[in-house]
Amino acid sequence: MIKDSYPNADFADSEVQAFQEWCVDNQDTIHAPQKYYKAQKAFISDKVQSLYTQNPKMPFRLVLMNVLETLPDFLPADNLVNVVGDVAAVWQELKV
Repeated sequence: MIKDSYPNADFADSEVQAFQEWCVDNQDTIHAPQKYYKAQKAFISDKVQSLYTQNPKMPFRLVLMNVLETLPDFLPADNLVNVVGDVAAVWQELKV
């Protein structure tokens, strides 16, 4: 519990409960989109490079499926379109 971890934080039980409920209600929300998408792009680049190292002849469809299956389900469609573009760009760069 928060009080046990941070003895100087004197939160009322109702405040702790409200925060915990907020966390549950917002677990599928990207709260800092610019930072999230920047980190996501770096993750995608690392993942694609790893797949290329393992099997440079892997079909692009399988590369894309490998990356997509590691991403959270709540991502919006426009983000997934960008993911496909990012995966394609990194894969093509490696294939040259």
